[in-house]
Amino acid sequence: MTKLNLTLLLMVFIASTSVSTGQIKPSELLGSWVITNLTFKDGAPLPDENPLKYTFVKYTFAEGNKMYSSTKAHVRGAMTYYQIKKDQLIINNLSGQIINNFLISKRGTDTLSIIRKGPKGFGDPDALLYTFVKEGVVQKSKSALQTIDLIRPGLDTVFSESASLYANFQNPEGFENYALDELKDKAGEQGTGLFRMSFIVDKNGMVDSVKIIRGIWKAFDDMYLKAFTKVKSKWKPALINGRPVSVRMFVEARFVASAMIEPSNVYTRQGDGFYNNGKFDVAIQYFEAALKNYPDSETTLYKRGICKLRLDDIDGGLADLRAVKDMRGNLQVDELISQYKK
Repeated sequence: MTKLNLTLLLMVFIASTSVSTGQIKPSELLGSWVITNLTFKDGAPLPDENPLKYTFVKYTFAEGNKMYSSTKAHVRGAMTYYQIKKDQLIINNLSGQIINNFLISKRGTDTLSIIRKGPKGFGDPDALLYTFVKEGVVQKSKSALQTIDLIRPGLDTVFSESASLYANFQNPEGFENYALDELKDKAGEQGTGLFRMSFIVDKNGMVDSVKIIRGIWKAFDDMYLKAFTKVKSKWKPALINGRPVSVRMFVEARFVASAMIEPSNVYTRQGDGFYNNGKFDVAIQYFEAALKNYPDSETTLYKRGICKLRLDDIDGGLADLRAVKDMRGNLQVDELISQYKK
């Protein structure tokens, strides 16, 4: 997880008016919140072995007690329902069953801190403290922006998509979900793999430089491009301090056959047992086997990279972490890479 720098956090906390966590009304949480820090309850950092440390999280609270959770900044994600009872945030699935609950420990105008239970409840030392900031605050922070990705001579600077800078698709469910709905039962099932595409949304909301980085099979690739072209006018430009800018975006679709994922999951679970007990020399062997079956598993690749780092194979570990970064998935590993690169 890429953390906002200390200056931004200080600005947020100084600007936020402290609010009692007595009985909070659901309406007081409306809007989108993005994670800026995740620690143990006492503030101790999570170890690098825990992928949650570098996982982006976004919660969006909407009218009707609806809550959306996403690990990608430019989509709302899966819908659940939420309720607030005293100082607890309770999450229900669509059937009404409780699937999670948090203790609201602190709330300000632009900040929200919640605690997730440990094995022994909210008082457990292993309970996790999530710190969120209103999405708009993050997007206004120049310090949170990625470095310039590329410059087109004679034209506008183009930034790289990040958790704090991205173009918006007018359907809040996100383009990726829209595209999969459009392609349902149309492209057939002729293969297994990962489709990835990039494009630029300029400061006027116009789309260009569409490029398939990785295709799956021709019928799918062609239909995905057709679905994209159909709605390419429905993008809104990214903003920096309210000013529209050009940004390069990435979208993807995954198709994984059970013949690949099931053996991979078995090896990963076996490896996790050794990984969680610090036996990295054994764990890495299981992760290697898992990745042979499913090489696009972001979490397994991350864990193999950590194993290599712990076994003093710094170059190999960095290669895995850079591959995780290139996946542009849930894990944001720039900070970890910078700790180890020479």
